[in-house]
Amino acid sequence: MEYLREAVNFGGETHECDKPNFCPHCGTGIDARIANKAVLGRGYFAVVYQCTVRDCRKFFFSAYFKSEGLDIFCTHPRVRVPDAASEISALSPRFCDLYGQSAEAEASGNFDLAACGYRNAVEALVKDFAVKHKGAVADAGLMRKPLQDCIADYLDGLDEAVSAYMVKEFGNSAAHYPQLGRPFDFSEQKAYLEAFLQYMAGKLKILGIAERLPQKHLLKFQTPDSAAPAPCSDGQ
Repeated sequence: MEYLREAVNFGGETHECDKPNFCPHCGTGIDARIANKAVLGRGYFAVVYQCTVRDCRKFFFSAYFKSEGLDIFCTHPRVRVPDAASEISALSPRFCDLYGQSAEAEASGNFDLAACGYRNAVEALVKDFAVKHKGAVADAGLMRKPLQDCIADYLDGLDEAVSAYMVKEFGNSAAHYPQLGRPFDFSEQKAYLEAFLQYMAGKLKILGIAERLPQKHLLKFQTPDSAAPAPCSDGQ
């Protein structure tokens, strides 16, 4: 999680504080309103924030300790882990576990850990998809198979393949020492991750519908229309 910087006055002393830029209740990025503040004693401070989203407006607080400035050490309640689409959670509980751990690392400001975790979550989802829908065998060979090869072999749509590959690239950049290859940019990785999950949720929804359709209808959908006009030749 990134923070907004704000000067807060505590009993006549002004301190720069890191203010959470998200609401842990609704998960929305916000510029939270300061509702109250207090000196807890012995160098500890607390600020109560209110969500600015009209349909939320809930309160949360952050606690700080004084060093050179005021350093945040906890926010309550903890970040709300965003729910994966039902199609994804049904397919890959392992993905959901890794995704939740990564979201908590992100909320704590541990972006390198979150980046590696999101990359591993994508690997779990791609391999579970391969077993359920692509005929892969859940064995040691699949376990050792590099994510890059899994993306090439099991994701046949360009959108989900490219977005998954980019999540992998940024995760690898965060993991390797020294950081080599593509410069690490967590916000860009998150954008690709959200795109990948959107594409995969749609793909899984369509596959779920296809499984319930009579085979004759599937064959009709998959057979080119013989009455369709032929493509124009060059020059026309």
